Amino acid sequence: MEYEDFLNHVASLKGVSTGALEDAMTKIAYHETGPKQRLDPAARQLPTGPGRGMFMFEVGANMGGAVAVRRTYQYLKRKGLSVPSWLEELDPLKIGSIDVAGVLTEEEQKYIFLGNYLQHPKANLAHLGEGDSAIANFWLNYHWAGPSKLRNKRLKSFYASLNDMQGRKVAIKESKRQLRIIIR
Repeated sequence: MEYEDFLNHVASLKGVSTGALEDAMTKIAYHETGPKQRLDPAARQLPTGPGRGMFMFEVGANMGGAVAVRRTYQYLKRKGLSVPSWLEELDPLKIGSIDVAGVLTEEEQKYIFLGNYLQHPKANLAHLGEGDSAIANFWLNYHWAGPSKLRNKRLKSFYASLNDMQGRKVAIKESKRQLRIIIR
């Protein structure tokens, strides 16, 4: 199943438009890659860190990259859908670690992003069609991996990225009310 077919499958399954899914993935990738590597599929977490690619899937034994590959593969197999050759070649059931920045294209990284969250025990991709606050909340609760004491700071940073992406200055004043609602 090629990327466009998978994107359509996920959109139909979750009752959200393909455009909304693409928009949400772009916003998350924009934030994750940071100002020096915006939307670069070969991005590496700066200054040093385990995050790789557009979504900063972590490298390491059974970390984010490997989990996303495995979940995507298992979803496709369970549903009887065709597995793309690039995914099959990764040997998903035996993969321990993967540097997605060195191996996967932009579309392939989006593919495993979607597949990962189709299999996630709590995340619901349908929420990505509910606007920027829902995207920020999704990112904070299911994608970002960090200590809870930094949640408020990281959420502010995500909103700053959204503002930057939309050509606005990084004034979070407008978003503070939304932050209180999401963080509760």
